[in-house]
Amino acid sequence: STAPDDKSLFEVTQGLPLYVIESARAEVGRNESLTAVLEGSPRVQAVLDGRLDQLGQEASSIAGLAAVIGQEFTPDLLERASDLPADRVVDGLDELWRRRIIVHHRRGTYGFSHELLRDASLRRVPPPRLASLHRRVAEALQDTGVDAGTRAGRIADHYEQAGLSERALPFHEQAASLAVERFAHDAAIDHFHAACRLLGSLPPGEERDRHELRLRHLVSAPLNARYGFASRELQDEVERGLELAERLHDRRLEVVSLVGLFSSFVVQGRVVEAYEVARRALAASDGQPEVLGQVHFAVGGSAMMLGRLDEGIEQFDLVPQLAMDRPAAVVGTRPEVHSAAWQGHTLWLVGRGEEARERLQWARERAEELDHVFSLAVALAYAAMHAQFEEDQERVVELAGLTSELCAKHGFRYYGDWAHILAGWASGGRIGLATIQDGLAGLNSQRAYIRRSYYLTLRADLELSEGMEDAARRTLRQAHELAIEKSDLWWLPEVLRRRALLEPEQVAKDLLQEACAVAEAQGSVTLARRAQADLAAFGQR
Repeated sequence: STAPDDKSLFEVTQGLPLYVIESARAEVGRNESLTAVLEGSPRVQAVLDGRLDQLGQEASSIAGLAAVIGQEFTPDLLERASDLPADRVVDGLDELWRRRIIVHHRRGTYGFSHELLRDASLRRVPPPRLASLHRRVAEALQDTGVDAGTRAGRIADHYEQAGLSERALPFHEQAASLAVERFAHDAAIDHFHAACRLLGSLPPGEERDRHELRLRHLVSAPLNARYGFASRELQDEVERGLELAERLHDRRLEVVSLVGLFSSFVVQGRVVEAYEVARRALAASDGQPEVLGQVHFAVGGSAMMLGRLDEGIEQFDLVPQLAMDRPAAVVGTRPEVHSAAWQGHTLWLVGRGEEARERLQWARERAEELDHVFSLAVALAYAAMHAQFEEDQERVVELAGLTSELCAKHGFRYYGDWAHILAGWASGGRIGLATIQDGLAGLNSQRAYIRRSYYLTLRADLELSEGMEDAARRTLRQAHELAIEKSDLWWLPEVLRRRALLEPEQVAKDLLQEACAVAEAQGSVTLARRAQADLAAFGQR
């Protein structure tokens, strides 16, 4: 058992002597709250019951109703939800205030003087009446002029507690949509999932399946922001969406779900599977102009990672004209922004450096024009990585910093870890190494293994700069193995080239020759030139 800290002790007891004494006597387990311990104390319950027993009938009724509301409440809300006349509600409220059961807050609102009093009042409400009061409170909240952003979730919860699933459903959806607008990812996810759960209580059929599919698609973006592209949470959602779309024989929504599944697979490092899913989406997209941009983005991205650079560029070229003014992808990014940023990397590899910079700049400007914050994080992250390709440390620091700031502000997980790794490389030294390791650990927790061989070369750079040659050699061998294992081949020529710098002469020569061959086969002009230059220098040695 453990003793509660001073802060939690005061928050729960509010300094009331009996509660403090009972807290001191109690042994609080590690997984047990102090409030729960006090609720189980016979002495505390006797005091609470004694205070409530002194109330008149009307005050007791109002206390039960106020406890059902659960948050701060106004006299107007009590009057609307109560079956008592307005003057008697005021009389009951007055008695509760005089007996210090409730206290007055600012702006005309009231609340219980202690959470334990609210819990005790709630326990006194008979179950049949409890459901009725929840319904009354929900209806009263609908009738008030309270801002919709603060009441939709409360209304949904009260209708659900009243056992009225169908009436709760639209309010969960409304609360979820408002939470998405505020980047309150956890709240959005909770409300969307509550809506899906309530759908399960409705009669099965096509209408219910379409409703659930729409919700599964809507929750995917906040899931991605909160947990990352590669997370189990997002993958489960898009796979359920795909199952529903296939059951409904809805080709457009099937394609949307396949693009979502591609996003999960490619970031997990399942590049071949991602490419297959993208090609499947392409085959299914005939006659579906609204989603064609997303499909070509998926094919282009997975082709690029496989080292099929020309195919990647060709697919990316199609995206802007097809995706402009179309819906965002199910995972939340704008396809034209994401594809332009990704194409910038591909163009750099094939030696078209000026075009690469133009595409990356266009991606950032387009995201800013749309005021689409998640896509802006994408554009900034890709621009930061491109700056690292060109070994522009100042630019990496600037862009990685902007990415991190945006991700921290809005709760975007994946690109925050991406930026962390780049910032570590730019910082250098042991601190930079630790920062890279933190970023890699963050990606590991998301199951995000794409570009891992690239990130490992950044770690090897710093290990070498710190004189850790053996560690760098091990890191680069690991990068080589992962590139092959994941079919994440776009950076393989550079991994081979860097390995050659640390291996014995004959092994080094073989690695450089392989680096040249792989780069030339991919059409990776930039990496081929690096390997060829090293091979020429090797021959001179």
